[in-house]
Amino acid sequence: MQCTIRTSTFPRISSATTMATVVGISLAAASFSTAAEACDCAIAEPTVPNTTDTKVPANTKIWTTQFGCDQAVLQKADGTPVPTTFTQFGRTGVIKPNADLEMGVTYELTNCNGFPSVISTFTVTEGPDTTPPEKPVFTMGETKSSGSSLSSCGEELYVPLEVSHQGTVLVLDVAGRSTLDPQTLTGKPVDAFFPSDTPLIGHAICSSHNWDFDTDGDAVNTRLGAFDLAGNFSGMTDPLTVEPSCTCTTPGKASSGNGYAIGVVAVGLAVMRTRRTTKSR
Repeated sequence: MQCTIRTSTFPRISSATTMATVVGISLAAASFSTAAEACDCAIAEPTVPNTTDTKVPANTKIWTTQFGCDQAVLQKADGTPVPTTFTQFGRTGVIKPNADLEMGVTYELTNCNGFPSVISTFTVTEGPDTTPPEKPVFTMGETKSSGSSLSSCGEELYVPLEVSHQGTVLVLDVAGRSTLDPQTLTGKPVDAFFPSDTPLIGHAICSSHNWDFDTDGDAVNTRLGAFDLAGNFSGMTDPLTVEPSCTCTTPGKASSGNGYAIGVVAVGLAVMRTRRTTKSR
């Protein structure tokens, strides 16, 4: 089923309805302000492992979406550098230590984009991990849609994938479009989701844009696979067709931007009073 977003439309303005014109302009101003505010978000650039990970194997890889980490430096907390190699895995960079890391030692990832700031810190807590994670089990969540044609972010339409993936990086394949080499951790999945991400199909503002339901139709043969921190791969799940489940209407929304709209109304009313005064003379 196709899910179509219908955004609010404003009254046709005629010369005989000055008030409608003023209100229409004010509503448009409010909608534009709301859309602009909705676009003001920071794109998450997660890196794992990090300080929240309590189970980090000695053969962990460092997975990051931080831009410019192909020249990143992995070092001990005392500044001792660790030799690594880098591979690109779609939008994810993978930093692979050339040898197992030391148990109980804290490490830092730094020098992304050439800056010495620390991107991630983690402590190795376990020996090497060679056991692949289980295949993900996922279902389709409720279709989400919002946005306005006035928004510089555009409209969003996506289907969340309900799945537990704590401690793993999920990779997405739709319609066989992914290319993966789990052994070398190279290739180009349709998308990848870190433990802090919400897996989804479609376009979510300030998040993923991996499928266009209007252009591409239903997301046929959708599959997920899981990599643990060490790079062990679960294999891909059986395919599932993901489709939007509703026809959605997005009404205009009030926001702090209405102050500007109220100002437009006030100006319009003042103009109307001036015209009335002129005619009465």
